[in-house]
Amino acid sequence: MAKDNNGFISRVSPDGHVLALKFIEGGKNGATLNAPKGMGIHGDTLFVADIDAIRMFSRTTGAALGSKTVPGATFLNDLDVGPDGAVYFSDSGLKPDFSSSGTDAVYRMDRTGLHKLAHGTDLARPNGVLADSAGVTVVAFGARRSTGSISRGIAPTCPTRRTASSTASSGSPTARCWSRAGRIPASSA
Repeated sequence: MAKDNNGFISRVSPDGHVLALKFIEGGKNGATLNAPKGMGIHGDTLFVADIDAIRMFSRTTGAALGSKTVPGATFLNDLDVGPDGAVYFSDSGLKPDFSSSGTDAVYRMDRTGLHKLAHGTDLARPNGVLADSAGVTVVAFGARRSTGSISRGIAPTCPTRRTASSTASSGSPTARCWSRAGRIPASSA
């Protein structure tokens, strides 16, 4: 997970054939890509989470359109584009050796700028992000070792928002729920 500008994005057909192994390549044609992870599309723009920045590219040509550095971020991970065109993404709060950096956070980027919706190690290394009309769903790695069992549902204490759950090695589920305003109305662990 080094900032070495040797990351790339492949273009793949719907049936799984690689159309262009290095459709977008770090260090080529003005593109910067270190360790690309989550991606989302809005209009003709492909948004990519890349360590400490959100990169933007033309989804049709791969041309670099710009980037937005996220101050303090250490491991930008997943990303989704909401129905309103805002980009939601997670910082899993990890260092290159995968130990905790304490930067765990969930962000929103829109026309007005970058907004930290929630932050702190109690977020348990936020990972997967889904933004839809019900709100923002975030799946965390969890504070304990995960068994990999992940489910989504409605938390009784947060009936109007989706939650993300994962079953920890102890067998107890962990869940997080965010409102559009960035408050955390419900959390169970």
